[in-house]
Amino acid sequence: VIIATTPLWAAIGSAVLLKERTPARTWLASVIALMGITLVVWPGFSGGANMGDVLALLTAWAMAGAFVLSRSCRANLALAPAMGGLLSALALAPFVRKFAFGRPDQALLMIVEAAMLVPLALG
Repeated sequence: VIIATTPLWAAIGSAVLLKERTPARTWLASVIALMGITLVVWPGFSGGANMGDVLALLTAWAMAGAFVLSRSCRANLALAPAMGGLLSALALAPFVRKFAFGRPDQALLMIVEAAMLVPLALG
């Protein structure tokens, strides 16, 4: 849910860093969405922010930063998310204790998702 704040952070980043004008209706929708997200996550914060919430917020900020950076860049960055995912997977691979599938068809579905669905969605 916290990651859903990414468009709001990207709008703020593009307004501040790129000096882009964001329509008032976008800000209104963002504030309403942020209020809804706050309503959902607030009970979790009453006991103190846990590491998962903090990491989710950092993820949202990182994604927003990537969107702002790609917007400011003139180069075609369509494959940048795929490269980022590959580099992340390689960097984190040594920390994975066990990676196994219960059934062979699960591995096939993971390959299809990694090869087709994720790049298409991010592109």
